[in-house]
Amino acid sequence: MRQYMVWLGRWGKRLLVIPPIALAIVVFVFVAKNRPPLEVRPETESARALHVIAAPLLEVRPRVIGYGTAEYTRKWRAVSQVAGRLQHIHKELHPGAVITEGEVMVKIDDADYRSAVEELTASIEQKQAEIEQLKRTEANYDKTLAVERNVLEVLTQELKRAEALLAQRAGSQSSIDSKQRAVLAQEQVIQDIGNSKSLIEPQIQALEAGIRQSVAQREQAQRDIDRAEIRAPFTMRIGDVDLEPGQFITANETLFEGYSFSELEIEVQLSMLDLHRLLKKPVHQLPVPGELTMENMRSVFQVDAKVSVSGAGTDAVYDGRFLRVREVIDSKTRMLGLVIGVTNSISSNNGELKPPVLEGAFCKVELLGRSIGEHVVVPRSAVHGLTVYALDQNNRLVKREIAAEFTQDNYTVVASGLSAGERVIVSDPSPAIVGMLVEPIEDAETADELRNAVANANDGNTSPSR
Repeated sequence: MRQYMVWLGRWGKRLLVIPPIALAIVVFVFVAKNRPPLEVRPETESARALHVIAAPLLEVRPRVIGYGTAEYTRKWRAVSQVAGRLQHIHKELHPGAVITEGEVMVKIDDADYRSAVEELTASIEQKQAEIEQLKRTEANYDKTLAVERNVLEVLTQELKRAEALLAQRAGSQSSIDSKQRAVLAQEQVIQDIGNSKSLIEPQIQALEAGIRQSVAQREQAQRDIDRAEIRAPFTMRIGDVDLEPGQFITANETLFEGYSFSELEIEVQLSMLDLHRLLKKPVHQLPVPGELTMENMRSVFQVDAKVSVSGAGTDAVYDGRFLRVREVIDSKTRMLGLVIGVTNSISSNNGELKPPVLEGAFCKVELLGRSIGEHVVVPRSAVHGLTVYALDQNNRLVKREIAAEFTQDNYTVVASGLSAGERVIVSDPSPAIVGMLVEPIEDAETADELRNAVANANDGNTSPSR
């Protein structure tokens, strides 16, 4: 009995688990047989939202930004050409002052040179008087020779008559001898007068040479008088000056320096890539090839320049102009120097005063080339290498392989591969799957920024980093 109870207790607990299991199986079978059929839903494609703009066709003007240091175009060193004491100094001859062209800056005492002019003038007049005297003497000799030749002719006739009488035995030999001596003496007189006359011409030539020498010396003295007065050759800004009235100045002594205050030069270093971009222009605008002259070179470099001083705390802009190109490419930087001229002007377009550009100022120069006509323009961020992602008519993503004319500022000028009006994706399309469906979102702000950037670049109104 006890064993039966033990067995019943052991297996009774196990049998209590069987009914719940059986009930669960029955319920599962019932539910499986009576459940509704699965609903089949059709597969749908989700579109990806991306910002797009219509690629605009805009007139484009190449623009390059460069930097350089301003230097005065002309530097003039005042060097004394004569010696003497300073007689006059311009009242504004001080460092930093501006002196107008033609004004007398310093004057050296020229009394010694004026005395030399007077002395040489007197010497010339004296030699001219001596020449006049010699010419009159020569004229007198001519008259005397005429008389003496007449006398010789008379004596010769007398000698002939005496010889004729002697032949008729009516005269004497002594008379003939006497007359012969008279003829010879007269010939000697004529010869002496001729010799004296022949010496007059060399004397005149010597005096004329002396006159030419004195004239040259007088001209030199006159130039020294002119050199004693130093005038400003152009309107200039004065450098260091250390002069006092009465100070003795020696010849070839440097007195001060002056600079062309109104004209400055800025040498801008450009890469060859920037230079080629700047010179892009339609074929019909290219100059006719010819000899390499500065005129032809300026016709090639038809650029407008805007100059501003960096770090000056002012937005003053100065108009620049192309002057020349440096002769060689820098061996270290491989850059080419483009020299731009700028003229200081105290007034601007709005009537406000502009500070002058001074030598040593670090300047930003914006160079604007000629317009290359209308081109398709896209934001620089929309270009991935040489690829632009666009949308077709079904709003599906397509790739456009483009050729870029050039890239400047924050936009790229397209030469080929993209048509005007095509919708270009301007937001990040990664991952970009060709053919994927796109929900286009018109980005008016980006389109306006692009148009404004191109317009401002054409006008030279912006200053983005290169």
